[in-house]
Amino acid sequence: MEITKHPSRQRPNTCLVCHQKTLNWLIEDTDTSLSLCDKHTNDFIKRQLDPQAYFTLRAETGVIYLIHEDFYDPYTGVALQPVDRRS
Repeated sequence: MEITKHPSRQRPNTCLVCHQKTLNWLIEDTDTSLSLCDKHTNDFIKRQLDPQAYFTLRAETGVIYLIHEDFYDPYTGVALQPVDRRS
């Protein structure tokens, strides 16, 4: 999966989760455009969103690959398989 800042959407926007100013990110696999700040983009990639962020994104996007039931409990929003990117 490739996640990049989408060149055609390099305009200020607000993060879907925390409402800070940010740029749009394009998830190439799903052709889904998400406006996320750096913190929430990092948490999204690492599959370690907090429950509030998980439920906010799920409400906005529906179920997409990185926020489906294998990675998050759909009732509590707890991350089930966070990724340790240090290794």
